[in-house]
Amino acid sequence: MHLRLGAKARGPPHPPRRESGSQRTIGCRQVKGEQCERQASGEAALLKRPLFTRRSVFIFTSIRPAAAERRGTNMPVKHIDSKQLQDFSKQYMEAPEQYLLGIEAKTIWEGQGLGNLGKIGPWSLGGKQVSKPTRDFSVQLGSWQEVGEAIGVDRASDRIEPVEAALTGLCACVSEAITVNCARTNVKLDGLEVSAHLEVDPGPIVGAKDPKEWEKSLNSIKVDVTVHGSFSSSDKKVIEEGATRSPVHHIFSHALRMDTNYKYVA
Repeated sequence: MHLRLGAKARGPPHPPRRESGSQRTIGCRQVKGEQCERQASGEAALLKRPLFTRRSVFIFTSIRPAAAERRGTNMPVKHIDSKQLQDFSKQYMEAPEQYLLGIEAKTIWEGQGLGNLGKIGPWSLGGKQVSKPTRDFSVQLGSWQEVGEAIGVDRASDRIEPVEAALTGLCACVSEAITVNCARTNVKLDGLEVSAHLEVDPGPIVGAKDPKEWEKSLNSIKVDVTVHGSFSSSDKKVIEEGATRSPVHHIFSHALRMDTNYKYVA
């Protein structure tokens, strides 16, 4: 498909070269049939321009389909290049300390009730902090309106409860670990859902029970994993082993008994 760009591109002007016959001109390029003659000087000039000019959009849309087609053979899991994942693992093995992830989060009490503002942003790689102004996430945490009203919180409202946030992190981390394990071992994955359920006795929170009671009342968590696709018995082993590669799963499993159920849907 040949595109004719009517609007002028930003950056230094490049007058089009005009040819007769069936040739058409696009910026500095001449197009005849399916062949495009590339001018070395023109290419160099285009690469120096800002990425999001109209001409550069034409360049990237021309290149991306071919690159995606090449990567497709390395993607048993959609949008994860298994070859690049393998290369990353090799680099990691050469210097694991350089890939150590420093993960952090904080909350700020809102000064009233049970509300907290959760903040996530900076992290570190190999001991070096990574901080970007655009990576600044906030989430409002608290409790359920009904619970807040029952314990005397004025103007209580529904918020994400911290235990719910922890369970969400567990589910997402298990999902990521399974996905990476499938990509690493070339297991085709069509769909994946993870849910978690926990029964919590509020007694220790409100002071009605001693915190040691957690050992009796909070000792197990139920996790359900539903996987879509056609899997062999060895594929299922890869999936179920993948869950144990999750760091959040590891944290929970050291505190609670993990009752994990797997359901496979073709």
